[in-house]
Amino acid sequence: MTEQAISAARQAIEIAPKDITARLITASAHIRDKRPDLARPVATEVMELDPSFSVSRFTETQYYRDLAVLTEFGANLRAAGLPE
Repeated sequence: MTEQAISAARQAIEIAPKDITARLITASAHIRDKRPDLARPVATEVMELDPSFSVSRFTETQYYRDLAVLTEFGANLRAAGLPE
């Protein structure tokens, strides 16, 4: 499942090179795959595109039916090295 998410996110980045959400999905998927070495460079790209990015501000604007999914997503982004 994470391979599909990464593939789709990469395609989205090719279409829209400044797409932060696709990078967030990629970073989170790499963390789920226990590949922080791949997630951290993606997190760096997020910060280069949006130096004021924060996980808490991002998650506050997201609406998920299952709050546990959003909580895991935020935890994965933090594990990738993105700031609170």
